[in-house]
Amino acid sequence: QGFRLLYRPSGGSWLMQDVKAAPERSAVLTDLLKGTEYEIKVRPYFNEFQGMDSRVVVVHTPEEGKGHLDRLD
Repeated sequence: QGFRLLYRPSGGSWLMQDVKAAPERSAVLTDLLKGTEYEIKVRPYFNEFQGMDSRVVVVHTPEEGKGHLDRLD
C-alpha cells in the first residue's frame, strides 16, 4: 500500500511522511535545516500491518542554497 519515510536530525525525534506505493517512488522532504546531518529510513506498510525498517542512511544538507543531499556513509 505504501511506505513511511522516517527522518530526523541526528539524535533528534523521528518525523514521518507517508508515500503511496504506486505510482510514486520518490518523496521530497521540505523544511530541512541547512548544514544538518539527518538519519533517514523507510518502513513499508499495508493497512494496519507494518514491515521492517530499512537500514538508516545518513545524509548532510548543504550549507547554502538549493542542492542535493550528500551521503555520509
